[in-house]
Amino acid sequence: MDAADAIIFGSATYMGTASAAFHAFAQASSKRWFPHAWVDKLAAGFTNAGAQSPTDAGPDAVHRSDIATAEHLVARVARQAAIFRAGRATLAA
Repeated sequence: MDAADAIIFGSATYMGTASAAFHAFAQASSKRWFPHAWVDKLAAGFTNAGAQSPTDAGPDAVHRSDIATAEHLVARVARQAAIFRAGRATLAA
């Protein structure tokens, strides 16, 4: 993740917040955050609640519209990352 131009965080929604697994990841990633390893990266995030996707099912049961929304988010972030990368290269030249 240190070498990535952008990071997208996602989590299941549990009791109105991100899942315990995501919170554990966030706490573990503080070792990267404190030394500014991810400074100037694009970031995005999303959660997926049980409104359309069954809460007790695995990833295969995620509703198709939620998958499409995630794919759209990834494409938008990738486009912006390419623009930022080109801008950094121009500024460095």
